[in-house]
Amino acid sequence: MNPITKIITYAPALRAYMKGVTEFNSRSYENAVALLDKCMKHPSFNNELVYQHYGQALCALGQLNEGHSYLLKACNLYDASGWALLDRHELELAQETISTLREISENTGLEVSSELLNKTLKIGPAKRKEDPETRKEDSETQCLS
Repeated sequence: MNPITKIITYAPALRAYMKGVTEFNSRSYENAVALLDKCMKHPSFNNELVYQHYGQALCALGQLNEGHSYLLKACNLYDASGWALLDRHELELAQETISTLREISENTGLEVSSELLNKTLKIGPAKRKEDPETRKEDSETQCLS
């Protein structure tokens, strides 16, 4: 997507996201799903916050399989960032997501890893996953400075 198209399409996507969250918070889940689906068409809105709201709304509408999928997508994005939860609101959303996944797992048999279900969440910076290549690059960078 070229930069001009990205800018022109960003504002309507942002508006759809904000309205979608408002509808979600008002428990108007059908409207929330429609608006969040609309905003996810923009690449900037394929993130854990959108996936959490979308997945939770789908679950509230009884669409557990699809909701489960989006909640796992949100968790995968958090995991990739080392579960860096920026504030209390994001912490609460992540906790609700894991709680919903636990309920889905218990009631439907859809799989969720026990590691995820027992995850301790807190607000704070990302913890980098230990990767031998990353450690090697870090030590090389330190030697160069």
